[in-house]
Amino acid sequence: MAPILDPRGGPASVETIEDKLAQLEQLMNNQSPREARALADSLRQMVLNHIVHHRAQLGLYLRLLDQKVPSMYGPTADDKM
Repeated sequence: MAPILDPRGGPASVETIEDKLAQLEQLMNNQSPREARALADSLRQMVLNHIVHHRAQLGLYLRLLDQKVPSMYGPTADDKM
């Protein structure tokens, strides 16, 4: 429950990081509201999407170099069954 510090060196806010992450944010689509979700959920989704993107990118580059792609979630097409 760490307090959020003021970057200008002023007193700390009474709001905690957990409180800030739990706040709902409004997702917009062409100036109209689409849905509301907690900031923590949005951050988690963006980070997971980014990790998956880079994992797939690595697999593609390994295949282009005729290298074996390591299994990440189970056997790959390179593994003999």
